[in-house]
Amino acid sequence: MNLNPACQQLDEAMALIDNSPQLQPATRSQLKTQGVLYASFINDVQSGRTEACEVTQRDMADLISEFCMFIQSELNPTTRAAQ
Repeated sequence: MNLNPACQQLDEAMALIDNSPQLQPATRSQLKTQGVLYASFINDVQSGRTEACEVTQRDMADLISEFCMFIQSELNPTTRAAQ
């Protein structure tokens, strides 16, 4: 399974988390921790350090996508302005 799209989405979401003035430090820390865990999974799969089955990879890609969509909808100024 190609996890590159999830990786790109995650990079964009992490940038929003890093640059958002509306997040409290504790919330920023929790979101960054979740993002780092997702990034670690992607890295482990792509480097062959884990043998996650196709279903697990697809499920994780879905979770990463949901996380990123949530971050985009809450922290992206252009998305919020359109709502």
